[in-house]
Amino acid sequence: MRLPIILACALLQACTTLPYGDSLRTLVDHNVSAMGGRAAIESVHSIEFGIEISEPTFRVRGHYIADRAGRMRIDVYADGRRVFTEAFDGRNGWQMGPDGVARLDRELWQRVGHSPKALLRNIDQKRLREAADDPMYLSALQRVLAEYDAYQGA
Repeated sequence: MRLPIILACALLQACTTLPYGDSLRTLVDHNVSAMGGRAAIESVHSIEFGIEISEPTFRVRGHYIADRAGRMRIDVYADGRRVFTEAFDGRNGWQMGPDGVARLDRELWQRVGHSPKALLRNIDQKRLREAADDPMYLSALQRVLAEYDAYQGA
């Protein structure tokens, strides 16, 4: 019985001790200092960067943006075309596949057999109003409409 307790204590100690004897607090303090200090970090209101996702069977690129309000969005591209978007507006999440249909309600999307018309007929109007007030959602919608217009040659 003592051996498992001793091993657990040793593991806990090992997890809280970093290389070169630094504590986690020291490591965080060094990182904050390297980033220009706490005020510099807190002055950042959003982040945006490109990523590459590599899996054994495919490789895609992504564009990620997040802000201090808790909103985030990632657009994923394969061969230069958007194939997936996922976002969170601080309260609700949604997804959009390559077909350009926003998945505002995943369960409903499944229940209506992936029909955009049925989704719009059945979705809670409150959810649509929330999406209409969400700048990240509206940006995604504008991008999809522009892609559709380009596809149609408009």
